[in-house]
This record gives sequence, structure tokens and C-alpha cells, in this order.
Amino acid sequence: SMLVMISLGFGEVVGGLAMGGVIDKIGTKRSCFINTINISMACGMVIYYIVLDTYSWKAYVMTFLWGWQDSCISIHLDAILGFEFDTNKEPFSVEALTESLTSFTFLMVES
Repeated sequence: SMLVMISLGFGEVVGGLAMGGVIDKIGTKRSCFINTINISMACGMVIYYIVLDTYSWKAYVMTFLWGWQDSCISIHLDAILGFEFDTNKEPFSVEALTESLTSFTFLMVES
């Protein structure tokens, strides 16, 4: 399973570079559609792999797509927060607070 996680990191790097180029070319508003497609592909592959219930090369594809969509969302969010607001302090602070509270809430629900 640790070897499979290599493809997650590879997906993070490739997805971040690709999404940065997409945002530069078409802008942040139109790249929301591309992020929706990325999330749909990653979630679809995760559901398919759960239904499959066997270890195979599809685990590499699943973790690559998950890393891809994770970095695409992060790059897109950073582009929106960094350029759409007058200052950088407030939007990134609200994002960090929201992420922390959401993680805490989901961990409490899970436990």
C-alpha cells in the first residue's frame, strides 16, 4: 500500500502544475468546471475500487486521481484567495479556520 501512495504524490505534483496552467489560460471562473470534472472522476474511481474489492493496478489509478483532484482544488483555491480579494490576510485566515473546524467536526462525527 505504501507503493500505491507514490502515485498520490505524483498526482499532487502533476495536478498542481496542470491546474496552474489551466487557470493562467482560461481564468478561475471557467476552471471551476474542470475542477468539477476532476472531483467526479476521482470519486467515481474510489467508488469503483471499493466495489471491486481487490488489490490491482487500479489502486494506482485511484490514488493518482485523488492526488490530482486534491492539488487542483488547492491551487484553484489559492488562486481565488490570493487574487480576488484586496488583502491576503483575511481570506487565508478564514480558509484555515474553516478547514480546521470542518476537520474537527468530521473527526468527531467519525469517532
